[in-house]
Parts: sequence; C-alpha cells; structure tokens
Amino acid sequence: MLYKNILCCLAALLAVGLQSAAQTNEQSSTFLNARAVKCDACKDVVYNTEGYVITKAELQEDLEKANMNRIKKSFAIPQKDTARYAPPFPGTRIYKYDDTRDSILFHYSVYFTQKAPGKVWVITFMTPCDRDSAIEEKMYNAILNDAVPGYVSTSLLPKDSVRFAGRKIMTEPGSKWADIWTLSSYNRYNSLSWSEFSNRERALQLSNFFQNYGSRGYKLLEESDVPITFEGKEVIALKRIFVRKRAKRDGLLLNNYFVDYVITAEVRGRYVTCLLSHPTEDPSIVVLRPLMKQLMRFKNH
Repeated sequence: MLYKNILCCLAALLAVGLQSAAQTNEQSSTFLNARAVKCDACKDVVYNTEGYVITKAELQEDLEKANMNRIKKSFAIPQKDTARYAPPFPGTRIYKYDDTRDSILFHYSVYFTQKAPGKVWVITFMTPCDRDSAIEEKMYNAILNDAVPGYVSTSLLPKDSVRFAGRKIMTEPGSKWADIWTLSSYNRYNSLSWSEFSNRERALQLSNFFQNYGSRGYKLLEESDVPITFEGKEVIALKRIFVRKRAKRDGLLLNNYFVDYVITAEVRGRYVTCLLSHPTEDPSIVVLRPLMKQLMRFKNH
C-alpha cells in the first residue's frame, strides 16, 4: 500500500513538472522575439515583438460610467467602431481598426480593462504586418499580469549593449532608441531598425514597411540587390542610396546622402527583418559603421 502511495505521489509530481515545463516553454517562446524599451524618467514602457508596437496608458475612469465616445476620440479610434469581447478576458473591451499613413496600412487593436476601481488600463497594439490575435492575447495577458520578464527590457539610453536575435551587440557612443524600431547613434540616419519573428511571412511583411520607412526628406537615387554575409549567413540585401532633397545649410553637420540595407534572414531559430543605415558624403565609397560591422560584411571586402 505504501509502495502504491509513493508511486501515485511520484506520478503526480511528474505531471506537475511536465505541466510547469510546458508552461515555461510556452512563456519563453512568447518572449523570444520581444523587446521592451523603458524610459527611466517617465517609467513608460514600449514593446516590440513580431512586428507589433505595443504601448500602455492609464486612465482615471470607470468603464461602466465612462464616456466612451470621448475616450475613443482621444485614442483616435473611429467613432463608428463598436467594442468586441474576447472570452479569455471577461470585461475587456477591444476596438480593432485600420489606418493609412504615408501610403502604409497599419492595423490597430486597443484593449480597455478595469485594472482597479477608478483605474483603466489601455493597451494598444499597432502593426504594419497582418493582425494576429494569438500574439496580441499572449502579450496582453503578460502585460496585464506584469509577467513580461526583465531580460527583454533595455533602457532608452543603453550604455554598453542590447539584445539582438538571441545575442548581445555592443552599442556606439551616444546610442539611444529613436523609436521602438530604431537604435541610433550620433544622428538619426546612423541606425539599426529591426523586429524579430517566429515565421518568415510576417518578417517579409515588415520588409515592405521598412522600404517606406525613415526616408522622408530624401530622394531615392539607386537601389540594387547585393550579396552580403549577415550574422554568419550568406543572404541578399536590398541596398538603397538616397540624396537630400534640399542641400544642407552652412554650419550644420548634415550629410547629403545616406545608404541603407534592408535584410530578412533566419538567425538563431527566429527570423529577423532589419534596416541598417548610415549617412555619407560619397555613396560610391563602401563604408560599414561599427554597429553595422557587428552584423554584416560584404563578400568582396
């Protein structure tokens, strides 16, 4: 009898262990491609994962009594949109809509939940890729329950290094997050923009977005496919050369040209789409800045 009880206890412990391991693996995969940028001064956090930009706001409201038309207007939600409800999150109101800016279609999902009496959390998902409810619900649940692991976080002004596709890369002097996509140094056009994905299709969708990103004020002069080695793998990058539409003004340290590279590749068990760019006065000279050298090199240089 004692032997049977011991076996039953062992079986129960094994089952709990397997369930815990499964939950840990699922949790790990949820954050494998995630990045969180913290503003140390204002305590705000912005997330990036799978081509999504995710923000959180807090309102001093009660959802049952709130004027939703006024709140929707403040979050640019179309007035005609009505709330949806997801079974996993009772009481959460969800608004989904699309918006086009600079010829790019963005998908929005805005989640309203009563976090405490008089306190509403508003978690907004925005992506230029296809909307994915599974990704949204996993991240929403994690943010709501303060379950996003600390290792995905980076400061607005990273000191030494940042996580890139499962490894650390060293930052340059003066590096800062220009936005949730982009780590820049010295100036806006010496930068690395990226997001990480669990499938290639979404990664390629972000590639289309990056081809329309960050070139305002410049004219495209030339584009070509170039073979490079990226994170140890041979891939084809889209190289583009831009020229400033207006000549630089005297006394300002601005370059008339910038060069960028759009790359999608499989790296250490995930897909990465990134945009590496740098300013130059002579686009015919092949130059790789220190940040770029850590990730890519040309086959003939």
